[in-house]
Amino acid sequence: MKFKPGKWALPLSWLYGSIMQLRNLAYDRQWFRSLRFEPAVISCGNLSVGGTGKSPHTEYLTTLLLEHYPVGILSRGYGRNTKGFVLVTEQESAKTVGDEPWQYHLRFDGADVSIGVAERRAEGIPLLVQTNPNIRAVILDDAYQHRSVKPSQNLLITTFQHPFWRDNVLPAGWLREGVSGAKRANALIISKCPSDLTAAERNRYIKEARSYLRPNSPIFFSTLLYKKPRPVALSGRALTNQLPSLIGVNIGGFCGIATPNLFKEHLANIADSTVVLKAFIGLDDHASFDKQLLDELYEKTKSQDIKVWFCTAKDRAKLLGADLLNHPMIELCWYIPIGVEFLGYDEDKGHQGHNGNGFDNWLLTSVGQTLGLDSKVK
Repeated sequence: MKFKPGKWALPLSWLYGSIMQLRNLAYDRQWFRSLRFEPAVISCGNLSVGGTGKSPHTEYLTTLLLEHYPVGILSRGYGRNTKGFVLVTEQESAKTVGDEPWQYHLRFDGADVSIGVAERRAEGIPLLVQTNPNIRAVILDDAYQHRSVKPSQNLLITTFQHPFWRDNVLPAGWLREGVSGAKRANALIISKCPSDLTAAERNRYIKEARSYLRPNSPIFFSTLLYKKPRPVALSGRALTNQLPSLIGVNIGGFCGIATPNLFKEHLANIADSTVVLKAFIGLDDHASFDKQLLDELYEKTKSQDIKVWFCTAKDRAKLLGADLLNHPMIELCWYIPIGVEFLGYDEDKGHQGHNGNGFDNWLLTSVGQTLGLDSKVK
């Protein structure tokens, strides 16, 4: 049974929130030490327990910064079976470094990106830089509460559907700390916005969020981009990157992410009078994949005549384990890469337009100032 927050837990939330406030006070007063590092350190995180789109934003940041500098990514490596610092190489897997770091490895394989995992980020940053002394920018994935590191840029992400200022601290809500923590953000990103966000909606969210932020912290809006499906592995029937025709086909979907509803909606939009979404399985975030799970999905394949299964890049990272690659489900699975696009306001049309480069300019200018360099959007 999944945990459901509620008002019944408010006394516990007040207790937990007070403890987090005392912890933050200790860092603010420098009773606890926060370390700065020589590379630009960009923290990408949230106040809530997950589901804000950190992974696609981390990939966006990496792609943007790679145009200017060698980049490092440091993650906790949630769910891995190892401890301490591990450099992500071809010898590792989702089991040894976690599903998201392995996803980043698959995404940026061959690029000038060094990826590591470490529970203690303050210890992991210098170890990561030792592996590649040319790194000029380190992205900390999901590190907003890791106050032992003082980032040069602290990015806070919250969703359009569930902004942090309308939530409560655990266990009455989904927040890891109180809303006052937003004051640490150098910028706020409101993610998962509708692509046709109106000016009225944009202004309303800016007005609501502004009182929780520093006066000079900018607010940006991003939307999810569902890209062309790709085969999980080039084997069996999936010998090309060309998705077979879906006309008259039953499809299925599964994912192990924090908020699967938007992915399910995307698959439902693929379905029409000739395509039927016969099954969708939403698994726990970071859920492990094993033969038993694939056997269950394969049984649905046969009983419901499903020809193609769709999942996310995060799920693909786990499906590529050596012990699963020969399962007959693999050749039926296609993953849909999920990216982000920042929205720029179009005054003529009265709504958000695509390809807004306000965020790119802000981040590159800020990182350039940290490094004593001049970076501009190309």
